[in-house]
Amino acid sequence: MNRFKSLFEQSEKVWISYPLTLLCALLATTAAIFAFELQEFRRGSNIIQGYPFLASIPFVKLYLIFALGISLFFVLEVIKQIKSRMWLPFVGLLLMAVYYLIFPNDVKNWSSVEVTSFLVIFLLHHLAVSFLPFLLQKRDDISFWSYNKTLFGNLAQTILFVGVLTGGLLLAIAAIENLFNIKNYLDRYYLYVGIVSSVLGSAFVFLLFCKDGFASMIQDSKVPPVQRFFVQYILIPLIFIYGLILYAYMAKIVLLWSLPQGWVSYMVIAYAVLGFVAILLIYPLFGETSKPWVRIFDRTFFYTMIPVLVLLFVAILFRIFEYGITPNRYFVFILALWIAGVSLYFIFFKNSKIFTIPVTLFVLGLFSISLPYFNAYSVSKRNQKQQFMMLLDEFGLYKNGFIEVDQPIKRTDLRRLGDIATFLAKHQEMDFVKNLLESPDSLAFKDPQYFYDWNFTKHFTNIDEDNYSSDSYEFLITKVDVEQNAFHDVRGVDFYLASDMLYAGNRVKLNDIILTVDQNLWDKNDKKKMILKLESENQEQIANYDLIPFLKGKFKLRNEANHEIRKPTSELRATFELGEYGFTLEFEEIRFTKYYQDREKEGEWSFENVSIFLRYKILVRENAN
Repeated sequence: MNRFKSLFEQSEKVWISYPLTLLCALLATTAAIFAFELQEFRRGSNIIQGYPFLASIPFVKLYLIFALGISLFFVLEVIKQIKSRMWLPFVGLLLMAVYYLIFPNDVKNWSSVEVTSFLVIFLLHHLAVSFLPFLLQKRDDISFWSYNKTLFGNLAQTILFVGVLTGGLLLAIAAIENLFNIKNYLDRYYLYVGIVSSVLGSAFVFLLFCKDGFASMIQDSKVPPVQRFFVQYILIPLIFIYGLILYAYMAKIVLLWSLPQGWVSYMVIAYAVLGFVAILLIYPLFGETSKPWVRIFDRTFFYTMIPVLVLLFVAILFRIFEYGITPNRYFVFILALWIAGVSLYFIFFKNSKIFTIPVTLFVLGLFSISLPYFNAYSVSKRNQKQQFMMLLDEFGLYKNGFIEVDQPIKRTDLRRLGDIATFLAKHQEMDFVKNLLESPDSLAFKDPQYFYDWNFTKHFTNIDEDNYSSDSYEFLITKVDVEQNAFHDVRGVDFYLASDMLYAGNRVKLNDIILTVDQNLWDKNDKKKMILKLESENQEQIANYDLIPFLKGKFKLRNEANHEIRKPTSELRATFELGEYGFTLEFEEIRFTKYYQDREKEGEWSFENVSIFLRYKILVRENAN
């Protein structure tokens, strides 16, 4: 009984110390559950049918915003334990409101800008947790280390506790299903248990370990035995091995006098981050350890970073000068500057502080997404526009203010232009490309996130295929040119639609019903699908038709001809009934493409491993009653 009383008192203490953190966790959990229920409702479930207003609430977005609020309010409530400031919660609420306003309601419409910004903000929140309380008081490295060591230990224990609890509950549900033969009734509770335990449960358990507050978190300066063993016998030896590999790769570059490959940037960043983590995990141990390899690591790590930093900057600058700046390259370059700055700081300043590691990363991360004109997206878009114009001049395509699409161009060169056009489209800069075309309406596309280089490159009429197929295989089934350019016979047809108007997520009204397509034809990590669906206006499913069998049948034609040869055929029509309507899809082109680094990987050429690009017209007739 006393134990239950003690647990209740500790839980009460958590609610008193971290009320807004737990509230965000509770709201995030609720939003996640409602997001799932809303998805089920759109599939025809009756769970929330009595509350139609819920369909207009962006639950997925709310879940993500409240998830950000967990770390945000935690650090604010820790600060409040040091300096009691009544206005601190309002700072958190203001930031949450800003996040809500800057991100679109429908997460499906988030571009790479929103996704990247969210991930960076998520990282910034956790970095702020690590150092923000120490900005308000006199700090020393041992207290700072003790605080973060406590947070790290609490996180590890939380993962263990919540993992065991969640596994036990899921097994209990499975046992009830099988023992009492009530399968299919408890399916959704697997998800509910996972959501509640991973969000609200993990937040509560973590805060339970932090219930004694900031003062207790900075007291313990001992390195836990498990942490000591992990760093000394696993992490540091691994870093030594990783360093030797990088140095061997550098020797190869010098001997062969070749440029480093792009992915070496990630290797160097991983090496640096692992080294920083090792230093932070056992910082107090370096002055007292008897292990010679640990002392060597402490004295030499930052010096070993200098040669590999040269390798890093050569690799990233070569990519930037050759292909321009993209957000990914921008962030890699920022990380390279940060690693170089931290390394030089620890080499040249005797009284260097580990506090500077998270602070400097936070500042650079904040500037990278918020600094006007110099943030990752502004710099990338300006640079890619410059690259686009430079390539047009280089290829002799830019004359009198427009792109001359009838000029000869190599396929490999056109592919570079198409990649930049795709980048600009996905970053809301499609008007820049449209204004360079004499017929800008031909580039009309409703959703930039479904723009692909083909939408741009299809305008060019004088393409030299050169060695483009050296890294790609392509099987193209198309109607002959005379048929492509002919009028469509629409007699007996009630509705007519081009494929550019129907893409994943778009809803096209057909009388009082909605036509949608659920498709994945490009991402090779997920199963291929292309399902046309008819839904009512309240999103109840009426009928659907799967086009994958039709596409598989066309894919098999490759066995009858070399897949690099365009195969003309007029048999590109799919006809089927869908609800009260008859559908005919007149395909103008079906393109199966697979990119390779090695042309010998013939075994990878399969339906599931290719990207499929389609052009078609939809002809719909109403069936007689």
